[in-house]
Amino acid sequence: MRYVTLRNLVVGVAMTSAFAVGPAIAQDEVNLEERTGPGEPGVLDQLHLADNLFAIAVEDGDPILAIAAARLAAGVPVEEVERTPEAEPLEPAEPPEGADAAETGDGALPELDTILATARELARGDAVLLAMIEDIEATRTRGRVGGPGFDRGIARARTNHYYTGRDATFRGGYPAEVAIGGSGYTDLDLYVFDQYGNLVCSSRSRSDREYCRWQPRWTGPFRVEVRNLGWRDNPYVLRTN
Repeated sequence: MRYVTLRNLVVGVAMTSAFAVGPAIAQDEVNLEERTGPGEPGVLDQLHLADNLFAIAVEDGDPILAIAAARLAAGVPVEEVERTPEAEPLEPAEPPEGADAAETGDGALPELDTILATARELARGDAVLLAMIEDIEATRTRGRVGGPGFDRGIARARTNHYYTGRDATFRGGYPAEVAIGGSGYTDLDLYVFDQYGNLVCSSRSRSDREYCRWQPRWTGPFRVEVRNLGWRDNPYVLRTN
């Protein structure tokens, strides 16, 4: 039922960090603007929705949802960037008897070309659907002009991967977004802490696709954590706006 509601909502719509020197802040203050309006959906929110729609499209064999996902993804240019996370083990660090051994694979969020190719396959030669796909291909946004960046990593079993410093600095007074998407092997959770260790955002579910949005009060570094709660390695993509 929730998929039907989501499809009706999205198909109707989808088809028709700079650095600065921050102020002196007391360590008991949280780098989070509490009183912000709902605002407009963020660019990573749009990509996160596209990812989820595409997953449903593949599961259901639905070309309409695949086309909707492609239209959403095509409107957000992204660029691969180099970031180097550090890692620390989660407790417990040893697998229980009978736990699956680590197993890596490809995957971690489909790129636009993959979404378009899948949409063509699901269209099964339907001329109207193929024309819609070609329209998306012709009008897709190319290149990155201040758009989000992404990098790829492998979250080892029972490990916390974290980004700090220049890899996780966000501007004060502007919405900040972070999203992760794994390969479906394990449960990944997302946490964001400010420079003083205060939790400003978290996204926890039983899946490996999580999204966080908050607004920093001042420009400064954060700590972005990707926690792999499972006993298998999980290749993932991390996106930031």
